[in-house]
Amino acid sequence: MLCFDLTLMRLAKERGFHPPLLVHDSALFDPLEERQITNALELGLELSDAHGFQYLVTMNTDRLADATSRNSRVLEHVIEPHLTDELETGGLFGCVLTYPPKEKKERRKRDQ
Repeated sequence: MLCFDLTLMRLAKERGFHPPLLVHDSALFDPLEERQITNALELGLELSDAHGFQYLVTMNTDRLADATSRNSRVLEHVIEPHLTDELETGGLFGCVLTYPPKEKKERRKRDQ
């Protein structure tokens, strides 16, 4: 999936079909071991530098620490804030996003 996305990003960027942004969520990296995560992040960094697009990755801090423990350039590019799930307000949008939203779930329960 990673290589496919990076290839499509490069082709789209070259042809002007896409905004210069590629986003990967931590789920992409869940099945990988730390060496593979490090290599994937370094590849994304290398290609984004070479082809002029922004590569945005959301990742849990424990996985990032494992992946960057091997003298990696990736850590230089980590941007705050570090988000947390310890509080309801610690997410990217200041709330926990669920689907369907709580209101719809509650409405469905009432309607049944």
